[in-house]
Amino acid sequence: MSWERVVSLQELEQKTNALFKKGSKHIAVFKMGSDIWAIDNRCPHQGYPLVQGAVEECVLTCSWHNWKFDMRTGKCLTGGDNVRTYPIKVEESFVWVEVSEPFKEELTQTILEGLKTAFTKAKYGRASRELARLYFNGMDPTLAVKKSIEWSYEKFKEGTTHAYAACADWLRFYFENISNPENQIICLTEAVDHMADDAFGQSLVAYSKEAEPFSEEAFISAIEAQDEKKAIALLQGALGAGFHFKQLEKVFTHAALMHYNDFGHALIYVIKTGTVIELLGKEVERFLLLSLTRAFCHMTREDLLTEFKDTSKYSSQNSYESLLEANAKNFLYFDSRFEAAYDKPVSDNVGWLDFTHPITFANAVRVQCQKYPEFWKQGLLQLSFFQGRNLPYVDTAQNVSSWAVKNKDHFFAQCVEKILDHGMNDRTQAAHLLKTFCAVKEEVGYAQNEATQKMLLAALNRYFHVPIKLKHVRRAARQNMSLVAKDF
Repeated sequence: MSWERVVSLQELEQKTNALFKKGSKHIAVFKMGSDIWAIDNRCPHQGYPLVQGAVEECVLTCSWHNWKFDMRTGKCLTGGDNVRTYPIKVEESFVWVEVSEPFKEELTQTILEGLKTAFTKAKYGRASRELARLYFNGMDPTLAVKKSIEWSYEKFKEGTTHAYAACADWLRFYFENISNPENQIICLTEAVDHMADDAFGQSLVAYSKEAEPFSEEAFISAIEAQDEKKAIALLQGALGAGFHFKQLEKVFTHAALMHYNDFGHALIYVIKTGTVIELLGKEVERFLLLSLTRAFCHMTREDLLTEFKDTSKYSSQNSYESLLEANAKNFLYFDSRFEAAYDKPVSDNVGWLDFTHPITFANAVRVQCQKYPEFWKQGLLQLSFFQGRNLPYVDTAQNVSSWAVKNKDHFFAQCVEKILDHGMNDRTQAAHLLKTFCAVKEEVGYAQNEATQKMLLAALNRYFHVPIKLKHVRRAARQNMSLVAKDF
């Protein structure tokens, strides 16, 4: 134990408070009647000195934002984060404070409890502070992401969301910024916040614990039948038999490409799930694979729509790069008037995300089909779907020369800066900004055709700089009134 003499009892009785400083530690001491309390002086909200706060009975109120703390426990009664309290003793007419640091296990648990509160309430600021506390206490901040996956996977009632997909790229950014702690905290806070937002207010939808002997054929059949219970039981059997993502990646890739699933998200989710497992380790593997399996059983299948039933106009024979270039051209020449329009039918509700998806999907197709060449036909066919679907919303008459990128490395650096301070409240839009950048960067490095590279860079440049309408107020009112009016 480490006791420090802070103030004479006589002085404390006269002033009712005192401030003790030693190094970075600032401790406020208060006396009310016969009670003496010691508490961290910095308000955990924004650092205002609590010694200047007001004390009534055993409650301390910060003068800046009215956060209130129980002086006995440090628990925050109004506001957010708790604050540390310290043991005190009176000896030889002096007040002493015990300032020893808590054991690492105890401190870790305290921070994770705070993080879980922030996660449950989807509080961005507090999540960021708890991550900073992990960092400055010498703990692994990625622990916060691991716990967030554990807290969220049973709350995603339709399985994997953009939150897990974006998490993969945020983690990649995190490890690329090993010498920049501020950027690292941004990356992990964004990952945790997106998961928290998707889980916010959702009830737990537990996974079945039943297990059946795994076979790829049975798993594919269960997915095709949208039989979540059967598919989960087979996955549980695989995991119980010691299978890991590496052994299951091929069957997940097969399942993802059986249909034009959820506008290409299925295959994207496969590679992003693999990335998160690779970067965080096998302790998150079960959570992510259960969530991915559930997603496959609930995803929409756009290839069943009338507009896709005639597959003769699509071709799986085109080369990957020619399809990548065609989709990049669509992306660059998107007629953004459709995004702002409110006088079109629902089928024409098209926006920038409809044009980013083909690029992120193309990246997923290349990565997975290079591993498993037998899936090239399905991958290229679906990439053709993207190109054909988006073509009606393209205006090649517009002048896009100003979006040409002259210095690729400088442009990528500018993109990273925007991603790390994107300013978007819409997590899905922010996730697509991140995912599209990562996909374009990879595909520019892979593409052999200079025209394809230039098209991708110019399209990304335009996407990063044009205003995006995030809420369609009039469109929603007009289209919904039109729909409901049909019954009257």
